Amino acid sequence: MPSKAMLGLGTLFKIRTGTGPDVYTTIGEQQKISPYGVKVDQLDASHQASPNGYKEYINGLKEGGDVSIDLQLISGGTDEALILTLIGATQVARTVYPSGAYVQYSVNISDWQPENPHDGKVTGSLKCKITGAISLNAASAPANT
Repeated sequence: MPSKAMLGLGTLFKIRTGTGPDVYTTIGEQQKISPYGVKVDQLDASHQASPNGYKEYINGLKEGGDVSIDLQLISGGTDEALILTLIGATQVARTVYPSGAYVQYSVNISDWQPENPHDGKVTGSLKCKITGAISLNAASAPANT
């Protein structure tokens, strides 16, 4: 059976920068995107009569985790200016896959760390905390190009 593995090339993180109609902006030249992670808190429900002295757990709240993007950009350019404008804000964002399918969520833009090495390219790392639910959306034209 042939593999259904897919190349990540063409995946983009986009932030909504306008509405009516919605406008999503790609920041910088993105190299690595960790789009989200889902976790469910485990709450200790153990009690004096827990069977055989084993802990018991119940599911708690879900958490969407963090989004991290490593990118290259022009120091002091429009991409960095946009990041500095949005830092500390809550924005609607999405990760768009090459197929056109996307995951949408709201994020608190929490961390921006630029790197300007004397012997290499200018890069930066952007981190966001997902707040609320995550929705997976089927592909619709146009796909990323």
